[in-house]
Amino acid sequence: MYAASVPVFQRYLGQLARMVDAGAAQGCDLQARLVPDMLPLGLQIDIATQFSLRACAPLAGLPVPPFGQGSASYADLQARIHRAQTFLAELTPAQMADGRWRQAPVHRPGGPGHGGFAG
Repeated sequence: MYAASVPVFQRYLGQLARMVDAGAAQGCDLQARLVPDMLPLGLQIDIATQFSLRACAPLAGLPVPPFGQGSASYADLQARIHRAQTFLAELTPAQMADGRWRQAPVHRPGGPGHGGFAG
């Protein structure tokens, strides 16, 4: 489970950090949208960063670290990406050895209760 997740997300977050640097250098607005029904750029980066944590923490038997939402600047986004990269770097293959057998909670926004699934 480790090899199929952590290195993939580490590479992904590294690429995301470079894109954030490029956006900052070009002065892109964090509220920018390519199309009207698209989420703002800053929120998309928040979601992508949080996804890596929601995928890997349960596999390692750990709670998902709270990161909140709403990065207000490019510096905030880079700090968020760095915190996620640090969390992933601290995970070990041994922590995920039995990850496919762990129960993973499923949170249903606005829905009743919580569900779950097992690998």
